[in-house]
Amino acid sequence: MLLWQTWAEDWALQEKVSFNGVTKRITVNAGVTSIDIREDVYSAWIRWLERETNTQYLPAMRYTGLDPIPGGFTGATYFLRNGWKLEYDANVVAIAGVLYSDDYPTAYWSAADLPIFPATVSSLVNSAVVTQNVVTGDLSTLPSKEQIANEVRAELAAELLRIIELAKIHGLVAGTPLTVSPTNRSAGDISQTVVESGDTVTVSRV
Repeated sequence: MLLWQTWAEDWALQEKVSFNGVTKRITVNAGVTSIDIREDVYSAWIRWLERETNTQYLPAMRYTGLDPIPGGFTGATYFLRNGWKLEYDANVVAIAGVLYSDDYPTAYWSAADLPIFPATVSSLVNSAVVTQNVVTGDLSTLPSKEQIANEVRAELAAELLRIIELAKIHGLVAGTPLTVSPTNRSAGDISQTVVESGDTVTVSRV
């Protein structure tokens, strides 16, 4: 019961990993045999931030890379920070991607809190379509460096906006107070309606 109460939302979303902001642990879920650092850990952390009050915890990750190159992007290198650790069984789970720690010699740890130093695999280009064009010699459909850079900037800007809005609606941005009434929550340009029906309270963005 305690496990379900702690990680019910992660399991409901069929995430491969679960987050615990108190213990600063990212745990690979039971039954998972492979994870991709970008898709299954970093992106899952962003989704975790969007739920409830998870923005109260110190950030778990940062990354470098994803620079535009002819035919795609460079690989990304991810870092756990603020004391976060990734817990998994090295005998069961295969890791794809590059993950380091800002605080420890390794980002990977066992359930017994012993350090693990796994081999990692990373991808230099993240577009199968581009790879096919290069192999066949058809370069006519390759995007320009400017197009690739614009796409990356747009993706990062959208992600940053979500994080900022989450911080605002939890009253964590200086100069943007959170105002709460029985029927409304608002912070700056963000407004949510609060509707109570029986034992259920529904919060929706206006």
